[in-house]
Amino acid sequence: MRKYLYISYILVFLSCHEEVINEYSYDEYMSDGWEAFEYKNWPYGKELFRTGMDQATQNQNIAEAFSGLGWIYLYEANELSPISSNDNLRNALRDSAGTEFNNALLEGSSNIDLSVWTDVLSGFSYDAVYKSDKFLSEYYNLTFSDPSKLDSMVVYSDLALAKTDTLLSLNPNYVFRYDECLNKNYLRILRAQIYFNLEENTKMFDELNLLTEQYQCNNYVNDMEDAIRCIALAFSNQCSKLTSP
Repeated sequence: MRKYLYISYILVFLSCHEEVINEYSYDEYMSDGWEAFEYKNWPYGKELFRTGMDQATQNQNIAEAFSGLGWIYLYEANELSPISSNDNLRNALRDSAGTEFNNALLEGSSNIDLSVWTDVLSGFSYDAVYKSDKFLSEYYNLTFSDPSKLDSMVVYSDLALAKTDTLLSLNPNYVFRYDECLNKNYLRILRAQIYFNLEENTKMFDELNLLTEQYQCNNYVNDMEDAIRCIALAFSNQCSKLTSP
């Protein structure tokens, strides 16, 4: 049903944008926005989430609209080919994703479904991990001459750990509603990566030993060799119907 609503919206949008702008409720725009997300129709998805904000009632929590925009920017960035000519656009999209996830976080969790809020926390955490890795890379590229980069890496690492702690306490079996490959196991892998960067190896081992299903390590992890082998195995089992070419 949602697919037909989405398609009908696109047809009407193309013919008479001004007429449709006030026809849907906030929730309907959210539903169609996620439909556009699943179809990888980034421009229409952005339009739907933004228009949904305009349709929100006074004092309505619009965290989902900000979150939807954040996820679109994040996936749009990830789908760019890795060639260097895309670097500026990729960075700009990721910056936009971070802004939207932060806006969603500022809206808070009141009067929204738990699934919406955990998706906000998830998106914010992915952005924090990206920034943490970025600052660590810059620190190494500058041959350790700018300790502020390392300080920033720690700040964003701590943010990601705090938000994923909250997320997993709210929903220990978390799965992103629009890409089942982004789930509790993927969060554990991200947390293991953070602890590796922070050189907290025991905590990294603990995260890897909490992996389940096809992500589970072949053996109990208690040293770096086992950890590297487990991480490689976990990444080889990743899937994403939305980010694959």
